Amino acid sequence: MQDELNLVWATDDNYAFLAGVSLTSVLINNQNYEKINVWILDDNISLEEKERLQRCAAYYNRNINFINTEKYLNRIKELNARSWGKAKSYSAYSRLFIADILQKYGVK
Repeated sequence: MQDELNLVWATDDNYAFLAGVSLTSVLINNQNYEKINVWILDDNISLEEKERLQRCAAYYNRNINFINTEKYLNRIKELNARSWGKAKSYSAYSRLFIADILQKYGVK
């Protein structure tokens, strides 16, 4: 059995269901890990969608850590960066800060 796996998704409410599909696949196919840390860079995900994601993780005896990315994304918006897709999402930009964000939680 392998020890630990850290997984990160960056999403908002518009794409949370796709993160859930991806999460389910990863959890099904990586049950050999003793510990899987799921980190979701949260750009205003609704309580309903968070609960769905948490139920998915709980089914496989895993936990999810939601990290509010508002302060990071506000920096991006101040630079007049363009949003993505029909939903005008900025969530993808939060991935630029993954190292800084996870370091605060002791993840290397």
